[in-house]
Amino acid sequence: MKLPALACLLLFISWRRGLCHELHVFAETPEPTDDDTTVAQANCSYHAVLEHLQLTKRQDLFTLSRPVKHHSSATRVKLLVLIYAILDVREVDQTFISYVWATTFWQNDFIRWNPEEFCGIKELSVPAATLWQPDITIEEMTEKDKSGASPYMHVMHTGRVSYNNDQVVVSTCRMHIHKFPFDVQQCNLTFRSIMYGETEMTLNSTLDSANATEWTREVMRTQYEWVFLNMTITKSSVNHYEYLQDVVIFSINMRRRSLLYVVNFLFPVLFFLVLDLASFLVSDTGGEKLGFKITVLLAVTVMQLLLNDILPSSSKRIPLIAVFCLGIFSLMLLSLMESIVVLYLLNKDQEQGDLCRPLTDVVAPSRDAVPSESTLEKELHVLTTLLTEVLQKREGAEPGYWSRKAKIINRVFIVFYVCAAGLFLGTLFYHWAD
Repeated sequence: MKLPALACLLLFISWRRGLCHELHVFAETPEPTDDDTTVAQANCSYHAVLEHLQLTKRQDLFTLSRPVKHHSSATRVKLLVLIYAILDVREVDQTFISYVWATTFWQNDFIRWNPEEFCGIKELSVPAATLWQPDITIEEMTEKDKSGASPYMHVMHTGRVSYNNDQVVVSTCRMHIHKFPFDVQQCNLTFRSIMYGETEMTLNSTLDSANATEWTREVMRTQYEWVFLNMTITKSSVNHYEYLQDVVIFSINMRRRSLLYVVNFLFPVLFFLVLDLASFLVSDTGGEKLGFKITVLLAVTVMQLLLNDILPSSSKRIPLIAVFCLGIFSLMLLSLMESIVVLYLLNKDQEQGDLCRPLTDVVAPSRDAVPSESTLEKELHVLTTLLTEVLQKREGAEPGYWSRKAKIINRVFIVFYVCAAGLFLGTLFYHWAD
């Protein structure tokens, strides 16, 4: 009985010693601190990536030259250009103002890291002055964008660098205003390097013409008085100062919204033409007709002055709207001259009738001095007849001759006026619609 009890006692003592040893070891094991956690997560920050790349210590190496491992390798630059807004098109200055979204992509052979070593970090943003970037410019730009450029660029773990440079571009654009205001304009934005040739830098577009047109329509917010049609992208090689360069041309095609010009300009001039045509119903005997025609003619002259402030003077072809105003002005001028001729003929006939009126209206004899009334009437009739014959021979026309000629001229001119105006307007609108 004593042996089993002794064995149990020995087992209890052994278990207790083991438990105390475990508690002692657990008590001596230190708990993890914040410093240990920071050390464990040191590679999960952007600072660790920047330290790995050594951008701050070797900044000059990253900015002074093209980022290629061999000097014969060309830097391939890709462009993503979208038109966010058409702000203004100045016909007189021949300028096109637009807000452009431009993103440039290129490869930097010296920027690379393994995302698995930095907790999956695949991309980061660095200041734009830290890395080399291509010297891309727009040939047609005439004014530098006043807003500041983006201060950062985007870097991928594979070495791909992208830089967004959204800007307001004031560029030259040769306007073809022959069909104004029913015209379609094409303005180009030509991207090229300032100093690098095609052996050092190649340019390409990331999108084709169809995708660029679709994306531009989705992002465009305002189009001013224009309707965006499409964007065509072409790449070519040009010779600049005896060395070849790659250029990428983005052509923006747009159509003018002509309704405002039709309502505010074309219709008023047509109304003036209708008023001038209606003036033929006014009597030619008074001076009101001439005054009315002169007023309408001056109104068309004012419209021509307004048009002169819109259209440029450097156009090679005369705009159809200028031909329209000039034709209407010519028709009204002919109408005014015809009214002057008709009024002159009517006045001439009236003056002739005044000279040929009976002498009884000129001389009123006294009844006391007339011995016989019948004898005096016969003598006056004979004198009037003789005087009328003399005046008719001198003028070469009968009474009312010039009035009849004036009516004939008036009728013929009305027919000519209507036919000429209809033919002119029909031909003009046919060329406008072509």
